[in-house]
Amino acid sequence: MKTRIIKTRAWGEDEKFGDLTSLGKLLFLYLITNPRVGMTNYYECPDKTKRNDTDLNKQQLEEKKAELSAVKMAFFKEAWVFIPNLEKHNNYRNGKSNEVAYHNELLSIPSEIKSFLDSTVDGTVHSTYKQEVINKNTKVINKKEEIGKENEDRGKAFLTRWNEAHKTKYTAWKPISENLEYWLEQYTPEQILQAVKNLALDDFWKDKMTPTIFLRQKNRHGEAVDYIGQLSQKKRRAVVGL
Repeated sequence: MKTRIIKTRAWGEDEKFGDLTSLGKLLFLYLITNPRVGMTNYYECPDKTKRNDTDLNKQQLEEKKAELSAVKMAFFKEAWVFIPNLEKHNNYRNGKSNEVAYHNELLSIPSEIKSFLDSTVDGTVHSTYKQEVINKNTKVINKKEEIGKENEDRGKAFLTRWNEAHKTKYTAWKPISENLEYWLEQYTPEQILQAVKNLALDDFWKDKMTPTIFLRQKNRHGEAVDYIGQLSQKKRRAVVGL
């Protein structure tokens, strides 16, 4: 069963809603809660259905439609209804599958209906949704860039300390980034650095490991490994410059 969210502040705090007549309020509440409402701001609902469901007669319905249109709370074209803020009462759009369903529903609306409503409501009937998507995508992109920069900084810092300890010149941080992030959830940076330093002093391991091998989670046989845990526990010996 579908549900709709109607904010309680509509009563007493929403100036537009509060200024409506009683029948205007009835029609608006019907328009945002009836079962024909879909995922977009548009949906089809013949006037006969509106009258049957609300008990408004033909004249009352036309008057209330005009009342809602005048304050830009709802617009009408033939059997079609457009509610500018309908998505505030719709909680079905989250998730990738719902995004697809949303756009499919949008594509099913006759182009002439959309064109009319576009020109009626300042040229963009779903501008609120578009702006929300733009803002959401911008935040996601910024977050990804922020995370990417953090991963790069950590990867480069790790390789710098590795090169200092092992007298090497590794620079490719991307191949080690994912595993480095994993081990940073298991160990502190100090523990990882200690393991790097201890590795440089280990006669057996120091010539057999690269940063990639050191940070891997499984060996070539598919068995789980934890070189950081092993090496960070080894007794540290003093080394000049470390």
